[in-house]
Amino acid sequence: MRLRSPFYTENLGTDQPYNSLMLLCPHCDFTCPGCQNVHLAKEPLTDFSIEELADLIASQLICDEGLTIGGLEFTKSGEGFIQELARLCESASVKNLTIYTREEIDHDYIVEAIKVLKPVVDHLYIKTGRYIAGAPSKLVTLGDFQITLASDNQNYAEIN
Repeated sequence: MRLRSPFYTENLGTDQPYNSLMLLCPHCDFTCPGCQNVHLAKEPLTDFSIEELADLIASQLICDEGLTIGGLEFTKSGEGFIQELARLCESASVKNLTIYTREEIDHDYIVEAIKVLKPVVDHLYIKTGRYIAGAPSKLVTLGDFQITLASDNQNYAEIN
């Protein structure tokens, strides 16, 4: 999988309701004013094997809590990315998966992602919405969890 540098993110009540390894998608061509992820596009692109990423997940996650795909735009990840992600989730026994995407999503890509990924994880979440600098945050309740989204146009849902 071609990605930017992965990093561990703790559940601080924002963005996802669990600790996770954040995998940075390779590209984003949106120009969101005030974007807090512009610097991530400068991270080097690296080719990771499924085994390398599964080992990283196993070594970094507390209680195998989850995986987050975002930082840059998921729908711009390219041909074969969804299938590689599904293989990674199966290989690493990922329980929770969150995908970040903007509101200008490629609908067909997301539908395909849901069809391929939902069977291999216990919980699939999708966070949608462009970050809007200066917009108020939004509190979302999802089952037993509450998370705060960066701007009030964003949404977070579990795909059942």
